[in-house]
Order: sequence, then structure tokens, then C-alpha cells
Amino acid sequence: MEWKTRRAPQFAMLALVGLTANAQPVASVGDDITKTVEELKGRIEELEKEVAASKPKPPPEGILPECWNSRVMRCDFDVDINFGWGFDTFTPSDLSNVVEPEDATDVNQSALLDLRFNYKLVGATNDVAALWLTGRTRRTVRGTEVLCSDFANFPGCPEAGEPIDIPDLNAAIAVLRDAESIEGEVGLRAEFLRSKAGPKGAKATPYLMARYGAASVSGLDDLAEYYFFSLGVILEETHLHGSFIDFGIGSNDLFPADRRDRNQLRVHLEGNPFLSFTDSDFLSNLRMFIETEVDFDGGSGSDSVRTFVGVEFPFGSKKKSESSDQTKSPGT
Repeated sequence: MEWKTRRAPQFAMLALVGLTANAQPVASVGDDITKTVEELKGRIEELEKEVAASKPKPPPEGILPECWNSRVMRCDFDVDINFGWGFDTFTPSDLSNVVEPEDATDVNQSALLDLRFNYKLVGATNDVAALWLTGRTRRTVRGTEVLCSDFANFPGCPEAGEPIDIPDLNAAIAVLRDAESIEGEVGLRAEFLRSKAGPKGAKATPYLMARYGAASVSGLDDLAEYYFFSLGVILEETHLHGSFIDFGIGSNDLFPADRRDRNQLRVHLEGNPFLSFTDSDFLSNLRMFIETEVDFDGGSGSDSVRTFVGVEFPFGSKKKSESSDQTKSPGT
């Protein structure tokens, strides 16, 4: 027992030395863990920066639309500037009484400058109905006819006593070709039965529309007025948003022989052919369009077919009050 008592302090000293020796590796492991955690934090920050850089850049504030990056939604207010080319074919009401019939049905063509706007007056993103104010101005060329009995001094009409080979001199018609036309119109479009997007996101919304416009055509003294009441369908929540087809009835002074009984069919297709192969903000929002407008009377009167093709530069914005809905479902 005495031996054990004398050796106890030595054993205690050896145990303390052992604990001290083992403490150094534990501290070293703690340093390694801290270093690894810091490296992981740095790597996470780098990954976050890479993800942020891969996202589409927001448009410059005040210049491009807030719905710029959606690519599938219509803005609540937008202005489209269109450049392109227009083709016009005009068929007079009575070809036998046309003063110069040989080129009366020629196709006219010219550059197109078109400015359009759409503004949603009533209706939120998920409402079943919406009311839009629309408008446009367009500069192009077109053909029309002039009744010589109404415009005796018109350059294309025969002068008194001039020999001309037509059946009825009193019903002589002069066709105005390649006439510069500056047109402006406003309208109200009431969309109804709006539904949620289909399986692929796209949906077609029916609408009723009333349009009134006037055209200043070179060679004519007065403005030519027109109005139409239409029923149509417009596409939403797709890269073809804004495309539509409608049919309307109304009046058009550019067809003097039968101005009161006019029918008009419009088909407008627009979209972006660049979406599948570019990440450019500019190209991904540049849109191409083709529009055909057929104005006819359903009888023997004059008819017109106009086609426009070109590129569209869209500008617009979403209403701030609907910003919470935009994250749930693309707006109109």
C-alpha cells in the first residue's frame, strides 16, 4: 500500500501529460473544420453569382416594359412601332365602266409605317372580362375608285365631249392607284369568357369590338371615314400573344358605290422567331407580323385585299396593382 501511495503522484503527472498531448490534435481538427466551412461559404457565394448572371437581365427602368421578360403576356399598356411592306389589290365595282381598265386591278405596294397602342381600361389578370381602348395610325398606299359623276374634275375622269369606250358615260369610274394613305382609328374591344390557360399555357379569348377611323388619301379632297363592328378571337399567354382573327360589318367611304354594306375580315399573326436560339434581350422581344385585311360587300361591288408584313418593336408596362398576380399566372 505504501508503494502505491508513493507512485500515485507519478501516475497523476503522466496522465496530465497524456491529456495535454492529446489536446493539440483536437485543436488542429477544429481549425480544419473552420477552414472547410469558410471554403464552402465562398463556393456557395460563387454559385449564387453564377445563377444570378444566367437569369435574363431586367429591362432599363422607364424604357422597356415591366412584362419584358415574360415573352408570353400582353402588357396592360403597350405601344407597338411597326415597319414593313404593304400590298394592296383593289377591284372596282364595275370593271366595264372603268376609264382605264387594263391596269385597274394591279397590285400596289409600298413601305409601311404603323403605330399602334392598346390600353386596358377595365379588368385584372384573372377576371373573366376586360375592356381595352385601342388605336393606330398607318401610312401606306392603297387603291380606291372615284365616281366621275361626283368628281367631274378628277384627273382620271374623262372630260366633257372626250370620246371614251365605256357602256355608260354617266357611270364612268376612275381607279386611284398607288395613292398615299394616312389612316387613323380608335376602338373599344370588350373581351369576355376569359379562362385560365390551357395545358400548354395558351388560350384564345373571344371579343366584341367597335372601330371608327378616317383615311386621308392623296387625290381625294375629303377624309374617307369608316366604322366596323366585329366579333373575333385573340390569343393570350403564348409567344403568339396578340394574334387575332375577326369579322366585322360596317361602312367605308373608300368604296363609294356600296359604302354602307361593307364586310371586313382581318387575320393578324405575330410572334418571335428568335426565341428558340437566342438569349439576347433585344432579339427575344423583337416580333414579326403578317396581317391580311379583306374588305368586301358580298356582291358585285368593289373589293380590296391588303396584306402587311414587317417587324414590330413593342413597348409597354404592366399595372403595378397586378404585380402580385404576375407571379401566379401570366397576365393579359
